[in-house]
Amino acid sequence: MIFRSFITSKKRNLMKTEFEIKFYPVDKKELRKQIENIGGVCVLQETLMRRTIFYHPTNKDAYLRVRDEGSKITCTYKEISSENLDINSVKEIELEISDYSSMIQILKNMGIKQKSVQETKREIWKINEEIEIMIDLWPGLDYFVEIEGNSEEIVKKYSEKLGFSWEEGIFGAIDQIYKKVYGVSEDIVNSCEEITFKKLPFSIKN
Repeated sequence: MIFRSFITSKKRNLMKTEFEIKFYPVDKKELRKQIENIGGVCVLQETLMRRTIFYHPTNKDAYLRVRDEGSKITCTYKEISSENLDINSVKEIELEISDYSSMIQILKNMGIKQKSVQETKREIWKINEEIEIMIDLWPGLDYFVEIEGNSEEIVKKYSEKLGFSWEEGIFGAIDQIYKKVYGVSEDIVNSCEEITFKKLPFSIKN
């Protein structure tokens, strides 16, 4: 398969580590004030984003994501080290593309299996090109923040500036937050064919 051979031959040279941490939940209005107080600038107002996720043919901890971000469209290959989740457990290759629907059709025509369709809302802030702060909303969840930078030290520095306790941070993908809030396993979250604001396929655990 073309997709499999590309990932196998190229990923070692192109994979970039994402140094990121999430904190859940947050007060969106209060967080905006805190970000502004430390020099943050909003570069993207809250925007509805849609994404389509595709299975990796052999690696359950990897996937391909096509995402319409409003201001741009991206295609991203991600690997998550599920055995030891920490700040550098996510690695990715990302490129900007011109057409969301066409990319999805290309992947389907190549025989790559679609996994899920998802919707989110995201607002993006930056501080001196050093750190990126995303205020995210996923279906069925409260707002949370994702802080991403070029190193663990930078991410930790700004997490503390915003008043977050490092020990309360969440690493990995969105399945970790759904697990925390709903009491469902990562496998259940990752097997959902649709997670949108009109359709959440599981309910809160009593």
